[in-house]
Amino acid sequence: MTFADVKNVQTVILKYRALSADDKLTVLAQLYGEVAAEIAPTISQSNVTDDAASNLVKQIQQMASEQQVDALRGLVEGKQSDGETVLDEHPTKALGELFTGGEKSTSFSTKEYDSLSTDSRLFFWFQIAQNLGKSVVGIPDDHMPNERVSEVLDLIGTPEVEDLVSLLKKAL
Repeated sequence: MTFADVKNVQTVILKYRALSADDKLTVLAQLYGEVAAEIAPTISQSNVTDDAASNLVKQIQQMASEQQVDALRGLVEGKQSDGETVLDEHPTKALGELFTGGEKSTSFSTKEYDSLSTDSRLFFWFQIAQNLGKSVVGIPDDHMPNERVSEVLDLIGTPEVEDLVSLLKKAL
């Protein structure tokens, strides 16, 4: 399948951008999961071994699971954060983190992500996808994509790797 066969790239991008943050994360996880082996050489050929992207991945990996999800949601939604401290959602634990400097409190700035090139963003999400279920919280095994996610994935179909990379660059 060629990129021209993707029914309408603009439609795919518009429908993807209209998804909720969780649905966007599901689409990215599904796409990267399906083509990880094929996409790795393409990414490595682009010589993107961006330290900034790798550092952002490390920041995500150091967060508690709930904070990882919140940070990734913020990135796909384009929400701005200025490196504020993220504390545990439970007030008593958060208070303890404030007093002790907390192991789980983590500072995360979206400005670093916003400054990444498109290739670096692709590399960032590839690294996140490679670590899903390991050092980055994974999608629950019983998670079923909803109709909107399925619609976007169906519109994308099974394009060639280069075409998928182009599509992901437009989406990210």
